[in-house]
Amino acid sequence: MIRPSCSFWRVKPSLSRRRVYLFVASLSLFLMCIISLVGLFRLNSTHAVTTSSISTSTTNTAPKKISHPEGQEPVYVPGTDKVYVMIRTGASRLWEYIPQQLATTGRQVPHLAVYSDAPDEVDGLPIIDIFAHISKKILKSNEFDCYRKQQKYLKSLGSSRLYTTKNAIQGMDAIERYKIMPMVMHAYNEKPDADWYILMEDSSYVVWTSMMVWLNAINADDKLYLGKQAYINEEEFAHSGSVVIMSGALIRSTFGADPKFVSKYDDYTRQDCCGDHVLGHAFHDVDVTIKAGYDYPHIAFRLQNEEPVFVKYNSDNWCYEIASFHNVKPAEFQKFFDFERAYQKESIFYHQLYKHYAMPYITDRVEGWNNGASDQDYYKGDPREENADEIGWTSLDACDNRCDDWDDCKQFRWKEGHCDLGSSIQLGAADNSDNPWTSGWRVDRIRSMRSDRACDFLGEDELEEGSARKKSAQPQKSTS
Repeated sequence: MIRPSCSFWRVKPSLSRRRVYLFVASLSLFLMCIISLVGLFRLNSTHAVTTSSISTSTTNTAPKKISHPEGQEPVYVPGTDKVYVMIRTGASRLWEYIPQQLATTGRQVPHLAVYSDAPDEVDGLPIIDIFAHISKKILKSNEFDCYRKQQKYLKSLGSSRLYTTKNAIQGMDAIERYKIMPMVMHAYNEKPDADWYILMEDSSYVVWTSMMVWLNAINADDKLYLGKQAYINEEEFAHSGSVVIMSGALIRSTFGADPKFVSKYDDYTRQDCCGDHVLGHAFHDVDVTIKAGYDYPHIAFRLQNEEPVFVKYNSDNWCYEIASFHNVKPAEFQKFFDFERAYQKESIFYHQLYKHYAMPYITDRVEGWNNGASDQDYYKGDPREENADEIGWTSLDACDNRCDDWDDCKQFRWKEGHCDLGSSIQLGAADNSDNPWTSGWRVDRIRSMRSDRACDFLGEDELEEGSARKKSAQPQKSTS
């Protein structure tokens, strides 16, 4: 009987014993390598799909270097290497705001992550779907039907299509409140040694030079929770649009010390309206409240909840630094960033911003312009009409006179049926509506207020109020 032959396994009798041992050893080593590779592949696969808890692992969503176009290379502001920046956005807003963020202020910080409700990539930066990191219980709730619908929609069309079609999924705004707590946990996991964790919205603008001059002068080892004050149910918290600043000591003692710090507030988040309020409530529970005012850590007026053109300048903030804005339109990002680069100062103060950004356009009256005056208002149907001396809405001149009669009035705006007065100074913006505002300023009162401020050297101005408007109104010389 002839045995079946298998050349792979069978060793001919003529081979030496040493060659047999070498062959067997080599074959064993080869099989061990194959087994190790298979195990490693399975481990990576398991890690990639485990996204139900952000507190136990980090994913491959860490920020990486952004692919900056030529001429937009990063120039990091000193001190930002110890800062981790979180930007909150959504799939329907991503392509409206984030490219502008990355092309301007995003170039000034090395550690920046963008959190959305769908994965994507902008200029080489991975966009993190933070909902992939919340608890499965919340994710499976009926409240997240809109998220599942968006996932299905994006799978076929992509996020850029979602934005360009203006077809945001109804209900996504309502679940925004679930983003902020896991965002902060993710930020801690990515950079647990940061001195500062800064949370902002996609329409927030940070003046990083001013911000870092301030943060470099205060102690990140203190448990600090800093921001623009807001209130819900009489509870004070930091408004995320105006930027929330948290020290490393605070984050390590809360999110870092307790892996379940986020899930502890799942039920509270479900019942609340706003993620930034939930964050503030969590800090209140550990006896950390928002800092504000002039005393240490000296927030004062640094954080704004207005865009640059509607910033309110007054005698209180005139000599203080400004470090952030909110509700900045995408087109304004580049405009203000260009102003920053041309200005080239270590910090920007309110009086400097006024002189170089607003003052050239401040003049007696401008038609088709809304300066945002809102401290006092007069309107058709106003019960004060019984006193004829207080009627301001009837005409532009009547509104102008109302401003004259109020000693604190620095500006006014009028349109048919309305007259508003303001004690602060605001630049404002063009109004192309069917019933547009006409705006005016009391330049004499503005200059009087400036002369009383120790930081403002009034006589050294190279420009004056309204200089840009006067220049544009001059007839152009013929070149023929």
